[in-house]
Amino acid sequence: MKKNIKYLLLVVLFMGCALIQTQSFAQRSPADSLLNFMNANKSRASIYLIKNDDPLIALNATKLMPLAQITNVLIAVEFAQQATNGAFDENAYVPLSDIQNYYMPVIDSVAQANWLQDENDLQNIRNDSISLIEVARGMVIYNVNANAEYLLDALGLDNVNADIKLFGIKHHTQMFPLPASVFVFQNYHKYSQKTILRKIKNLSDKQYFKFIDANHEALKNDTAFKSTFKLKDFNSKMQQLWSNKLTACTVGDYINICTALNDRKNFTAITYQILSEILESYMENPDMQKVLKHAGMISGSTPYLYNKLLYGTTLDRKKIEMAYFLNNLTPDESADVKRWSDDFDYKMLTNNRFRLKVIYMLSDND
Repeated sequence: MKKNIKYLLLVVLFMGCALIQTQSFAQRSPADSLLNFMNANKSRASIYLIKNDDPLIALNATKLMPLAQITNVLIAVEFAQQATNGAFDENAYVPLSDIQNYYMPVIDSVAQANWLQDENDLQNIRNDSISLIEVARGMVIYNVNANAEYLLDALGLDNVNADIKLFGIKHHTQMFPLPASVFVFQNYHKYSQKTILRKIKNLSDKQYFKFIDANHEALKNDTAFKSTFKLKDFNSKMQQLWSNKLTACTVGDYINICTALNDRKNFTAITYQILSEILESYMENPDMQKVLKHAGMISGSTPYLYNKLLYGTTLDRKKIEMAYFLNNLTPDESADVKRWSDDFDYKMLTNNRFRLKVIYMLSDND
């Protein structure tokens, strides 16, 4: 009997400890969860933080990392410049069917559905058309890849790639449209998994971009081409390789874009006004207006990576710029990082105590 009582006491003690530990994890803020994850996985993370022109964190600042939709910030810059120069009217309407040409559900289903639902609710769609500025906002706020490919075609891919030089970026690989790129990851000849992965890995950059360009033209001009995509070919191994072959750059380079957007010195007032409409939806929240003069962000993700750019100036003119990239994630980790990021970003912009904790945990001399 005494033995059974002792056993029960041990069980109760264990369950109590487990409950305390569970409550501790539950009470941890999303911002702390992301910070702890980056601290525990520094080899898979890079972050650059500047406050009032002083670099405070530069973890793996020169490490090339693949980028998802945050490269769309360069499309936004080119869009704003061309609109300023009168190349087009950003409020002109274009047929949604032209954007639909580039819609690939495998990378866009949720994003496009959310975007179109909100545009419908706001009555921004007229006669199955939408304004160019809303296309650009959808590209950034909702990460609609079809919008990005449409704008890349309209603005000119060479023009967007040329904008890399505006920010003194040194390590940026060539940009390309994401919907067109997934067609490279098809097994048309029924090779073994090992063989097709090897063949794609061995493509030179020139060959890779040539295939993507051909796919882009096919999506634009051949309505039947899209049906050739086989979802079963784009399995997890193919998706991971696709993610790894995305355009690459460093946080040390992308922080220059944040600084240029925050300083308001590189472009005309009209260009910055258009960029604000695209990048600074953050400021549509009344709570943000109580503490921030302006702030913008853009993110990007796949099941295997997460990227974020963030900049802001407080009402008392304190400036924050931040870029952070994570790579080689599992799909669950990618979802967690995405879920934690909003709280992390808000605290980095507004909470000095939290920023100091981040600096202490993630500082690096790279």
